Amino acid sequence: MKNVLIACEESQTVCKEFRKLGINAFSCDIIECSGGHPEWHFKQDVLQVIKNKGGILETSSQDKSWEELKANYAVTSKDNSSITISVGGSTSVKSIVSALLLEFSSKCGGFKYNYNPTGSSDAYKRTNGSEKDGANYCDLAFLSREFKTEEALYEKLKGKMCIDAIVAVVNNKNNVSKVSAANLRDIYTGAITKWDEVK
Repeated sequence: MKNVLIACEESQTVCKEFRKLGINAFSCDIIECSGGHPEWHFKQDVLQVIKNKGGILETSSQDKSWEELKANYAVTSKDNSSITISVGGSTSVKSIVSALLLEFSSKCGGFKYNYNPTGSSDAYKRTNGSEKDGANYCDLAFLSREFKTEEALYEKLKGKMCIDAIVAVVNNKNNVSKVSAANLRDIYTGAITKWDEVK
């Protein structure tokens, strides 16, 4: 039987659905699980779990090491303990961003940070939009979606960290065997309200 590892999954909601189907699934997050099955949970960075279990992470010969990247930014070698940055944006990447801030603070002179994720809609607004000069401004913010047309930014002001994989799980008693991305969109916008409307 193959193992399935679900990252950023402290709730174990997806993990338990896989288990109901007889699949050997495990949840993984940097915090304790709240789903009631710690025996199925890795409280660890997902990349480390993959390495520890003999998995292969996708890398490229062009990928630079941290030391190589750091060499281009002298500020990372300074004492930055007097600097505090404000970070916000998407709530769904809270676990990942919390881990990143902790890691980079130790590698970049011990800067401090205030992290207050309030949603993707605030990311642009508080860094470059209507609230950038207000009390809720952010130095850095994350979105869990693409930028909207009206949120245009210079390329140097934005970057893509990852692409979310969203898994839709239905009850195993449900007779639906195939659901398209268009079907899911229509379900969540209310265009489809009954399973027999899924074609």
